[in-house]
Amino acid sequence: MDNILLQLGTVDLAFITGDYALGIDSGIIDLIIVGKIGNHELLQHLTEKVEEVIKRKIRVLVLSKEELSRLKEKLKVDKALLVWNNS
Repeated sequence: MDNILLQLGTVDLAFITGDYALGIDSGIIDLIIVGKIGNHELLQHLTEKVEEVIKRKIRVLVLSKEELSRLKEKLKVDKALLVWNNS
């Protein structure tokens, strides 16, 4: 996992938000990545591969720490499921 993240760029945090974070299978998984992605092609490729396996759509939003701070309430991060923390 660490090797893949290093290839993507700098990933500080990753959250599942929305319905899946609340335990509702809506068919769409909202993933927020906080950091700086340098390899967007790899992120797209990995997202597509996981979608094939889990038979769900994944919507990925990449934010900086500053953007996350500004959008926390709107994105309902307090109800999110933390899936990665680099600290």
